[in-house]
Amino acid sequence: MDIARAEALMAEGWPAAETRTVDGWVCQFDAGVTRRANSVLPSAWLGADPDRTLAEVEGLYRDRRLPPIFKVSPAALPMDLDARLAQRGYREEGRALVLGRSLTGAATEPQLPVWLGREATPAWSSICHGDGPERTVREAIVRRIRRPCVFAVAEVDRAAAAAGLGVVLEELFLVTALVTLPAHRRQGAARAVLAALVGRAAESGCRDLILQVEADNPPARRLYAGLGWSELYSYAYRVSPS
Repeated sequence: MDIARAEALMAEGWPAAETRTVDGWVCQFDAGVTRRANSVLPSAWLGADPDRTLAEVEGLYRDRRLPPIFKVSPAALPMDLDARLAQRGYREEGRALVLGRSLTGAATEPQLPVWLGREATPAWSSICHGDGPERTVREAIVRRIRRPCVFAVAEVDRAAAAAGLGVVLEELFLVTALVTLPAHRRQGAARAVLAALVGRAAESGCRDLILQVEADNPPARRLYAGLGWSELYSYAYRVSPS
């Protein structure tokens, strides 16, 4: 897999309000809500002095009253970037796995009722974003997605139980924002959302599926492993100490 390309495509599936490119690094800013939309994607490097570029990027984040955060994957450049960040006191947070599988043989028939649509509904937003103060920022992120989207809500006993989003990224189909309400966990709701989204992925002409899961989420990892998903690579965020 071309990890740098996958990173760029997945960023389109959760777009920040503002981006700036500095010596190849893509800086994302979005009111500090979610690390994905407020971090540097360093998958390209066109500079000559990493320390000078680091200082410039740190200034951009601090001008916006945001902590500098770097998403460090195997595609991060220059190759010693992670070591440079550690030397500057950046701490590691939020290690995650990128999982993938082929569409061939993937389950596409949900065992529970699943609503599918092209736009988010209040029920979908309530499950995926919650009802806290960050909801409006997250809803704006979703509205900025320019790639084709599929929104899904699974029901248990006629009550909305789980929701997720699928985004068509050329030949990749990204599954993201998959959330099950606590009262409905271990009832097959997440599995139903996945199956429904995979069915739409097959109709869209995609060849492969991709998603991100927190490394410290064993239940989700077991679910995906049982459905044939395997690890493609991992990444972590490096967060400035001040």
